[in-house]
Amino acid sequence: NATAIIQRYPFIVYTNLEERLIKLSKKFNNYASIFSSFPQIILFDIDNVLNKFSMAGFNNPTDLLSRVPQIAGIDIEAKIKTLKELGFSDPIKLITSYPRIAYRDIPKIVETMKSLGFRDPIVLIEKIPNIIDANFEDMIRSLEEAGFTDVIRLIEKDSNGSLLFNYRKIESIIENLRRLGFENPLRLIERYPELTTKNLERVIQNLIESGFSDPIRIISIFPQISGINIFRVLDSFKRIGFRNPIRVIEKYPSVMGLSERNILFKIRLFEKIFRKLNFGYSPLDIFEEKPILLGLNTFRLLFFLRMVIFYGGDKQDFYSLVKHNPFLVFFIVLNNQIDNIENLRYLAYKYTNSLSKSIRDKYIQETKDNLDSIIGQLKDRQNNPFLIKLAMTLKRLV
Repeated sequence: NATAIIQRYPFIVYTNLEERLIKLSKKFNNYASIFSSFPQIILFDIDNVLNKFSMAGFNNPTDLLSRVPQIAGIDIEAKIKTLKELGFSDPIKLITSYPRIAYRDIPKIVETMKSLGFRDPIVLIEKIPNIIDANFEDMIRSLEEAGFTDVIRLIEKDSNGSLLFNYRKIESIIENLRRLGFENPLRLIERYPELTTKNLERVIQNLIESGFSDPIRIISIFPQISGINIFRVLDSFKRIGFRNPIRVIEKYPSVMGLSERNILFKIRLFEKIFRKLNFGYSPLDIFEEKPILLGLNTFRLLFFLRMVIFYGGDKQDFYSLVKHNPFLVFFIVLNNQIDNIENLRYLAYKYTNSLSKSIRDKYIQETKDNLDSIIGQLKDRQNNPFLIKLAMTLKRLV
């Protein structure tokens, strides 16, 4: 190896090699591999280089140079300035995470990405730094040939660069998804590009072993499950108190994206709200029966809960009404004589399903725009505290 290095870099024989290697060894445990990968390192005053990076703001220059010794020859201050001018929020963090950023022509790469149609190359590079090494033309062509129509948006949606490593074998990945039983592999990957890196055979097997009857359906609805430990989720749901965690997930697979802490907080909160409003049900039972409610905004749930209790409804009425847009339902209450819960449910269904979308959107936007004025008028009248509470709850959703 030494002979090969000398043959490639003959200038080494004219340096005080031993002395410089000793000095290098005092700074880096892996000095031999550093020298092998970048022999020019011995031409630098390593103390000055490390000091230069420290002064530029790097917390651990030694680690940075041990990983990528070539960075020693970079004018790091000029590079940081260029990255800031381009719009990068934290050039030092970016270079630390992916040092090749420091010696690539980033302005040219950004311009290339813009010309290809990427909306915000800066954000994309910050999210996936190694995308600067991508062969964009080859990547786009491979994905288009596989059947994807909006390749740029697909790449932008990829949160961890999965497609960078898998686009050359994308057709075999799609074929494997079909073989496993997925009807629309392209749509599945568009929704969750990270799926291309997952061992789906193992995921399916784990779901079967856990007791799920239709793993393909679960993954199709919530492909993020491919990156979740299902055994841990089931244990968590049991601790929460769900009697049948598998059934909860089968009803609403996206519930797996919620943390145990988040679910417990919502259950405890609604235990207090149910008691205060005299709603004679268990929030745990309601969330287990309709787990989709766990994914809804807390104030949306409270809005409909107040309404159902005021009009004498039960949990079935709650399930029925909460599906509607709360601003549209509030518009209905303000502009109609509501005598009972059945009347409200009927009008909510009628407005949602009989009116055109443009009319519904008009009523919804009017309610949002005029909400402050409506609250002021209701307070001035001081004759309907129920509507005031509804409006104040709704304001938290604007």
